[in-house]
Amino acid sequence: MIKAERVKILVTKTGESIICDVQEAVNKETGAREAFVMQLPYRIDVEIPEGVPDQLVGNEQVSVRYYPWNPLTIDTSIAVAADYIVTIMEPSPSVRDTYLDNMKKLVGDVE
Repeated sequence: MIKAERVKILVTKTGESIICDVQEAVNKETGAREAFVMQLPYRIDVEIPEGVPDQLVGNEQVSVRYYPWNPLTIDTSIAVAADYIVTIMEPSPSVRDTYLDNMKKLVGDVE
C-alpha cells in the first residue's frame, strides 16, 4: 500500500529524479541503514519552456512527465543501496497528488 506521507523525490548518483513511496531498510542488529526500498518508483522528467533561463523556472509553467523507473521488470518494490541515493526531498503538493492519482488508477491501493 502506498502512503502519501512516504512519497518522496529521490535524486540518485546518476542524476535521476525518482518519485515513489520510500522506506528505509535497516540492519536489525546495528540499526545501520542498508538500503532504501522504493514502492512503484517513477522517473520524473521536467520539460522547461524554450528560452526560459534556469533561474526563472519557478516563475514559469513546467511540464512534468512520469516514466517507470525500470520498465524492464515487473517488480513494484525495489531495494537500492543506501549510497545510491544522494538526497531525499518532499515533492510539491501538485507533483505528489498527480503521482498518487496515477498510482491509484494503476494499483488502487493508495492511502
